[in-house]
Amino acid sequence: MDRLLARQIARNGGDSVPEGSVDEETRESMLQMLENQERRSLANLVGKGDPRLLYQQILEQSGGPLRSFLEQGEPDWTEVTDCAQVLEGILEAAGEHGFSADDLRTALIGALGTPLEVERMLDRLLEENPEPQGNDALLLDIVRGMDLKSRGIYSPEQLLDALYEALRSAGLSKKEALEVLRSHFPDHADLKEGLAGSSGGFLVPGLIGLLGLGLLLLLIFLRRRRK
Repeated sequence: MDRLLARQIARNGGDSVPEGSVDEETRESMLQMLENQERRSLANLVGKGDPRLLYQQILEQSGGPLRSFLEQGEPDWTEVTDCAQVLEGILEAAGEHGFSADDLRTALIGALGTPLEVERMLDRLLEENPEPQGNDALLLDIVRGMDLKSRGIYSPEQLLDALYEALRSAGLSKKEALEVLRSHFPDHADLKEGLAGSSGGFLVPGLIGLLGLGLLLLLIFLRRRRK
Protein backbone atom coordinates (compact mmCIF):
# COMPACT_ATOMS: atom_id res chain seq x y z
CA MET A 1 0.00 0.00 0.00
CA ASP A 2 2.86 2.39 0.70
CA ARG A 3 3.97 2.35 -2.93
CA LEU A 4 0.41 3.04 -4.12
CA LEU A 5 0.05 5.92 -1.68
CA ALA A 6 3.42 7.33 -2.64
CA ARG A 7 2.47 7.30 -6.33
CA GLN A 8 -0.83 8.99 -5.56
CA ILE A 9 0.93 11.69 -3.56
CA ALA A 10 3.47 12.20 -6.34
CA ARG A 11 0.72 12.69 -8.91
CA ASN A 12 -0.74 15.45 -6.77
CA GLY A 13 2.33 17.54 -6.14
CA GLY A 14 3.86 15.50 -3.36
CA ASP A 15 1.84 16.94 -0.50
CA SER A 16 -1.87 16.35 -1.00
CA VAL A 17 -4.49 14.11 -2.58
CA PRO A 18 -7.90 14.98 -4.06
CA GLU A 19 -10.57 15.30 -1.39
CA GLY A 20 -12.70 12.19 -1.15
CA SER A 21 -10.20 10.02 -3.02
CA VAL A 22 -9.06 8.23 0.17
CA ASP A 23 -10.73 7.45 3.46
CA GLU A 24 -9.58 8.97 6.75
CA GLU A 25 -7.64 5.91 7.83
CA THR A 26 -5.71 5.84 4.57
CA ARG A 27 -5.06 9.57 4.76
CA GLU A 28 -3.60 9.16 8.25
CA SER A 29 -1.46 6.30 7.01
CA MET A 30 -0.17 8.49 4.19
CA LEU A 31 0.69 11.32 6.54
CA GLN A 32 2.47 8.96 8.92
CA MET A 33 4.47 7.51 6.06
CA LEU A 34 5.54 10.97 4.90
CA GLU A 35 6.47 12.02 8.42
CA ASN A 36 8.59 8.90 8.87
CA GLN A 37 10.32 9.51 5.56
CA GLU A 38 11.00 13.12 6.49
CA ARG A 39 12.50 12.15 9.86
CA ARG A 40 14.75 9.55 8.25
CA SER A 41 15.92 12.05 5.63
CA LEU A 42 16.62 14.70 8.24
CA ALA A 43 18.46 12.18 10.42
CA ASN A 44 20.68 11.14 7.51
CA LEU A 45 21.50 14.77 6.72
CA VAL A 46 22.24 15.64 10.34
CA GLY A 47 24.00 12.46 11.42
CA LYS A 48 25.92 11.79 8.21
CA GLY A 49 25.77 8.10 8.99
CA ASP A 50 27.18 8.59 12.50
CA PRO A 51 24.62 7.67 15.21
CA ARG A 52 26.63 9.35 17.97
CA LEU A 53 26.80 12.58 16.01
CA LEU A 54 23.04 12.41 15.39
CA TYR A 55 22.34 11.83 19.09
CA GLN A 56 24.48 14.75 20.20
CA GLN A 57 23.00 17.07 17.57
CA ILE A 58 19.46 16.23 18.68
CA LEU A 59 20.43 16.78 22.32
CA GLU A 60 22.01 20.17 21.65
CA GLN A 61 19.07 21.40 19.57
CA SER A 62 16.33 20.13 21.87
CA GLY A 63 14.74 21.51 25.00
CA GLY A 64 12.18 20.62 27.65
CA PRO A 65 11.25 16.96 28.19
CA LEU A 66 13.15 15.74 25.12
CA ARG A 67 16.42 17.27 26.31
CA SER A 68 15.82 16.04 29.86
CA PHE A 69 15.30 12.52 28.52
CA LEU A 70 18.45 12.59 26.38
CA GLU A 71 20.54 14.01 29.22
CA GLN A 72 19.83 10.96 31.37
CA GLY A 73 22.63 9.16 29.54
CA GLU A 74 23.73 7.88 26.17
CA PRO A 75 22.71 4.48 24.78
CA ASP A 76 25.11 1.57 24.54
CA TRP A 77 26.91 2.33 21.28
CA THR A 78 27.89 -1.31 20.85
CA GLU A 79 24.18 -2.04 20.33
CA VAL A 80 23.15 1.18 18.60
CA THR A 81 25.03 1.18 15.32
CA ASP A 82 23.01 3.34 12.90
CA CYS A 83 20.96 6.53 12.82
CA ALA A 84 17.65 4.70 12.34
CA GLN A 85 18.08 3.00 15.71
CA VAL A 86 18.63 6.35 17.40
CA LEU A 87 15.37 7.68 15.95
CA GLU A 88 13.44 4.52 16.83
CA GLY A 89 14.70 4.50 20.40
CA ILE A 90 13.82 8.15 21.00
CA LEU A 91 10.38 7.83 19.41
CA GLU A 92 9.60 4.72 21.46
CA ALA A 93 10.07 6.78 24.62
CA ALA A 94 8.21 9.88 23.40
CA GLY A 95 4.79 9.64 25.06
CA GLU A 96 6.01 8.21 28.34
CA HIS A 97 8.61 10.95 28.80
CA GLY A 98 6.46 13.91 27.83
CA PHE A 99 7.82 14.86 24.41
CA SER A 100 6.43 14.35 20.91
CA ALA A 101 7.60 13.38 17.45
CA ASP A 102 7.22 17.07 16.53
CA ASP A 103 9.75 17.96 19.23
CA LEU A 104 12.19 15.53 17.63
CA ARG A 105 11.50 16.98 14.18
CA THR A 106 12.13 20.51 15.45
CA ALA A 107 15.48 19.44 16.91
CA LEU A 108 16.49 17.74 13.67
CA ILE A 109 15.66 20.83 11.62
CA GLY A 110 17.56 23.02 14.08
CA ALA A 111 20.62 20.81 13.68
CA LEU A 112 20.79 21.21 9.90
CA GLY A 113 23.94 23.16 9.10
CA THR A 114 24.67 23.71 12.80
CA PRO A 115 28.07 22.48 14.03
CA LEU A 116 28.38 20.71 17.35
CA GLU A 117 29.18 22.78 20.43
CA VAL A 118 32.62 21.15 20.64
CA GLU A 119 33.43 22.38 17.14
CA ARG A 120 32.30 25.89 17.98
CA MET A 121 34.37 25.81 21.18
CA LEU A 122 37.54 24.94 19.28
CA ASP A 123 36.85 27.44 16.50
CA ARG A 124 36.46 30.23 19.06
CA LEU A 125 39.64 29.15 20.83
CA LEU A 126 41.69 29.34 17.64
CA GLU A 127 40.15 32.64 16.52
CA GLU A 128 40.68 34.37 19.87
CA ASN A 129 44.31 33.27 20.31
CA PRO A 130 46.30 34.10 17.16
CA GLU A 131 49.63 34.37 19.03
CA PRO A 132 49.46 32.19 22.16
CA GLN A 133 52.30 31.95 24.64
CA GLY A 134 53.37 29.43 27.28
CA ASN A 135 50.70 27.00 28.39
CA ASP A 136 48.19 28.65 26.06
CA ALA A 137 50.42 27.75 23.12
CA LEU A 138 50.59 24.19 24.40
CA LEU A 139 46.79 23.98 24.52
CA LEU A 140 46.43 25.26 20.96
CA ASP A 141 49.04 22.80 19.69
CA ILE A 142 46.97 20.01 21.23
CA VAL A 143 43.78 21.35 19.67
CA ARG A 144 45.29 21.66 16.19
CA GLY A 145 46.32 18.01 16.25
CA MET A 146 43.00 16.71 17.61
CA ASP A 147 40.61 14.73 15.42
CA LEU A 148 37.31 14.88 17.30
CA LYS A 149 35.55 12.02 15.53
CA SER A 150 38.43 9.55 15.69
CA ARG A 151 38.77 10.33 19.40
CA GLY A 152 35.04 9.82 19.96
CA ILE A 153 34.58 13.42 21.15
CA TYR A 154 31.05 14.71 20.66
CA SER A 155 30.17 16.63 23.82
CA PRO A 156 31.81 19.49 25.76
CA GLU A 157 32.40 17.12 28.67
CA GLN A 158 34.33 14.71 26.46
CA LEU A 159 36.32 17.55 24.91
CA LEU A 160 37.33 19.06 28.26
CA ASP A 161 38.23 15.63 29.58
CA ALA A 162 40.46 14.95 26.56
CA LEU A 163 42.13 18.38 26.76
CA TYR A 164 42.75 17.99 30.47
CA GLU A 165 44.36 14.58 30.01
CA ALA A 166 46.49 15.89 27.13
CA LEU A 167 47.70 18.86 29.20
CA ARG A 168 48.56 16.57 32.10
CA SER A 169 50.42 14.20 29.76
CA ALA A 170 52.38 17.20 28.48
CA GLY A 171 53.67 17.85 32.00
CA LEU A 172 51.25 20.35 33.50
CA SER A 173 50.09 19.89 37.07
CA LYS A 174 46.39 19.42 37.86
CA LYS A 175 46.18 23.05 38.95
CA GLU A 176 47.92 24.36 35.84
CA ALA A 177 45.80 22.26 33.49
CA LEU A 178 42.58 23.43 35.13
CA GLU A 179 43.68 27.06 35.07
CA VAL A 180 44.36 26.88 31.33
CA LEU A 181 40.97 25.32 30.62
CA ARG A 182 39.08 27.74 32.87
CA SER A 183 40.72 30.73 31.22
CA HIS A 184 39.70 29.64 27.72
CA PHE A 185 36.34 27.97 28.39
CA PRO A 186 34.66 30.15 31.05
CA ASP A 187 31.19 29.09 29.91
CA HIS A 188 32.03 25.52 30.89
CA ALA A 189 33.77 26.15 34.20
CA ASP A 190 31.20 24.03 36.03
CA LEU A 191 32.00 21.01 33.86
CA LYS A 192 35.68 21.04 34.76
CA GLU A 193 35.23 20.74 38.50
CA GLY A 194 35.11 16.96 38.19
CA LEU A 195 38.40 16.80 36.33
CA ALA A 196 40.55 17.61 39.33
CA GLY A 197 39.29 14.64 41.31
CA SER A 198 40.47 11.81 39.07
CA SER A 199 42.18 11.10 35.80
CA GLY A 200 38.98 9.48 34.59
CA GLY A 201 37.27 12.83 34.12
CA PHE A 202 33.65 12.23 33.23
CA LEU A 203 33.91 8.47 32.85
CA VAL A 204 32.03 7.67 36.06
CA PRO A 205 29.10 10.06 35.43
CA GLY A 206 28.93 8.67 31.89
CA LEU A 207 28.63 5.11 33.17
CA ILE A 208 26.00 6.13 35.69
CA GLY A 209 24.05 7.75 32.88
CA LEU A 210 23.88 4.44 31.03
CA LEU A 211 21.70 3.11 33.84
CA GLY A 212 19.13 5.72 32.81
CA LEU A 213 18.50 6.36 29.13
CA GLY A 214 21.10 3.85 27.96
CA LEU A 215 19.40 0.92 29.67
CA LEU A 216 15.99 2.00 28.40
CA LEU A 217 17.16 2.33 24.79
CA LEU A 218 19.03 -0.97 24.97
CA LEU A 219 15.89 -2.78 26.13
CA ILE A 220 13.89 -1.17 23.32
CA PHE A 221 16.39 -2.19 20.64
CA LEU A 222 16.73 -5.74 21.96
CA ARG A 223 12.95 -6.11 22.03
CA ARG A 224 12.70 -4.90 18.43
CA ARG A 225 15.44 -7.33 17.38
CA ARG A 226 13.51 -10.27 18.82
CA LYS A 227 10.32 -9.36 16.91
